[in-house]
Amino acid sequence: MLRTDLSSAWHFHQLTAALERFGRTRDAFAKAEQAIGRFPDDSGLQEDLLRAYERDGWVAEALLLRRRRFEAQPSVARYQQVLTAAVQAGEDRETLRRELLAALASCETQP
Repeated sequence: MLRTDLSSAWHFHQLTAALERFGRTRDAFAKAEQAIGRFPDDSGLQEDLLRAYERDGWVAEALLLRRRRFEAQPSVARYQQVLTAAVQAGEDRETLRRELLAALASCETQP
């Protein structure tokens, strides 16, 4: 399994999923981080890394990644995920809500 071809994001995702199935969460975490280093914009790999962050209590890192994903591709679901991550990270939900809404409002004026 550890000799898997890792030339694509899909291969990394498959390896991470297999490691998680076999209870090798530390190895899965390491592979998820390695995968994001090679394919930083892959949504599936970001989900793998978020799962590892949240499972292992890396709440600040999860919040940063969730916010980056929201800013790259805003949606109601991602907005709610950012707010939930903020609460878990001990951030002020109302302040973050205002920041996110201001960011969305600024997008309205861009061509």
